[in-house]
Amino acid sequence: MDGVRWRDAVDPEIEDRLAAAVDELALLPVLDATVARIVAAVEDPDAASADLVAVLEGDPAFARRLIDRLDDPGRPPPLRVRTIRQAVLGTGRPALHRLALEVAVHRFLAETPAAGAARARLRHNASVAAAAAVTIAARTGTPPAVPHLAALLHDAGELVLALAFTPSTCAALALEHPNPTDRARAQRTRLGVDHAVAGAMLAERWNLDEGVPEAIALHHGGATGTASPTTEIAVVQLAVQVPHLASGGEPDHAVLWAALERCRAPAALLDELLADPAVAAPPRPADRARPGVAASGRPGAQPSTSSSPRSATSAASRVL
Repeated sequence: MDGVRWRDAVDPEIEDRLAAAVDELALLPVLDATVARIVAAVEDPDAASADLVAVLEGDPAFARRLIDRLDDPGRPPPLRVRTIRQAVLGTGRPALHRLALEVAVHRFLAETPAAGAARARLRHNASVAAAAAVTIAARTGTPPAVPHLAALLHDAGELVLALAFTPSTCAALALEHPNPTDRARAQRTRLGVDHAVAGAMLAERWNLDEGVPEAIALHHGGATGTASPTTEIAVVQLAVQVPHLASGGEPDHAVLWAALERCRAPAALLDELLADPAVAAPPRPADRARPGVAASGRPGAQPSTSSSPRSATSAASRVL
């Protein structure tokens, strides 16, 4: 399976089964009207900060989540914002764009029943991988938009598989194969498809930016384990290694080296990422929206905690 033909590896009967699950998940859009308006305002050079404030004021629940992310004590550094206006002015447009996407993805993971017991793992991996993708893109001169969104959604296919097959089957595979690449291989063997391809189908159904579905489909290197056809895909492949390494896991050497070669990046880049608290210890996402946010103030936020990954630097040394 290469970057153009990733769908060809899926049996038509299995694809039909996945399509039904994708249709069910797509009823809860990941990027809704609020996110679309934020993105449009951020990308409009004529839009003022007041326009962004107005968009967020129109969706208090979304604004609550966004402020919680910025105000999380585990965020390095937390901004300590108290109003929507402070959030807009203190973040900057590119960062606000990314933050809106992250809040939307975490909201989707919090609200979809398909996440089940895997919810916390999916949220954590999405946060770490997205932060890593932005940093790797900057270090390698790669446009960050596709890698960031693909990294956020790289494991969304786990939800598709849980609906297409059974949650217990997928949970058993996850328990038996904690290494994500090993789990993808086991999924292809037992289910006929892996979470990467399933997630790409969901991204297509959501009509996400061109390049995002392919990057999700190949984040473990495809069926060969080494497919890394573009720098954007390579950035995602490196980024999704970070949460696994940060938790003490072993790297996927085959796709790792293919991605490093594609990006022309040194292996030491992963050591730097794992030592960076802005990447390895991202803010804990807010699980529940609390209403009542206004432009002039906010209710008291409940404190949150974040845990640092263990032995991050020593985990990175296993790459070499």
